[in-house]
Amino acid sequence: MNETARRLIAKYRDPDRESLFPFNTEQDYNRKIKEAFRRAGLDRMVTVLDQQTRQEIQRPLYEVASSHMARRTSIGNIYKKVKDPNLVGALSGHKEGSWAFARYRTSGTANLVFVIVMGCCVVLYLIIWAILGESLIPWMMKRFQNRQIASPEQTPRVSTDTSPAEPALPSIAEIKTEAEQKLLARRTEKLNLFLEYTHLVLGPYVSAEGLERLRDCIARYAHEEALPTDLIPVRVEKLTNFDLFHFGWNMAEYFGIGKKYEVVPWLQLVFANLQELEPSYIKGKLYTSETKRFTIPNTTDLPAFLAKLKG
Repeated sequence: MNETARRLIAKYRDPDRESLFPFNTEQDYNRKIKEAFRRAGLDRMVTVLDQQTRQEIQRPLYEVASSHMARRTSIGNIYKKVKDPNLVGALSGHKEGSWAFARYRTSGTANLVFVIVMGCCVVLYLIIWAILGESLIPWMMKRFQNRQIASPEQTPRVSTDTSPAEPALPSIAEIKTEAEQKLLARRTEKLNLFLEYTHLVLGPYVSAEGLERLRDCIARYAHEEALPTDLIPVRVEKLTNFDLFHFGWNMAEYFGIGKKYEVVPWLQLVFANLQELEPSYIKGKLYTSETKRFTIPNTTDLPAFLAKLKG
């Protein structure tokens, strides 16, 4: 053990504590990082994505600093120096071929591929246009002109059919109204099932008032409506953050609204437990391979899972 490690152990030694070093929750750890950045004067403005409006905004660096940002910065800087993905991946704990690790690499290769692909698309477009311009388009124009010339055989004939008229078809407005009513009934049935699932998996861990707010937020999500601006986040007890990640993934999977990672802003606005976490961190943890060991696992068949819960 080197001298630096010995000094750190001696500095934080505490006979009354079971762990070697003090433990901080991820939320508390991130708050301390932000405070350290602020005291150090790291306040230059940076561009970030607003999780509610999905628009780019300017924020001081110390407000967006986090442990996950530090990890990304460290891995990116190492890769710029080493250029060996296997060695850097071994240091960072990423598996070989990891998609997450690929994001830390420089964008030069990606830009080159983009330019090549776009060039190929332009060339292909010009070739197709040249072929169509010389053959297919003139043929279609000729056919169109021939159809404009009325022939004697095309003169309308007066019908002499005296059979009873068929019942009138429903109007477009009637068809539209009926379709909207059926769609509303299906959405209501789907929403009620998910609310029942919510009561079973989250009801025991939130207050009655929190459960009511959560029901309203889920209904707004299902109807693709914005959350209220004065929303009081729901505090969940005795569940891990991963359980809440899985709940969000299950909701996005069940309702089929947009991409699954687009549920992350909703999760951070609704659950107070997740507001200090980095959005990219939550995005990477929405689905876990060992999901069955959690209180709320991921499921692709929520009705069947609910039936199993109800016994």
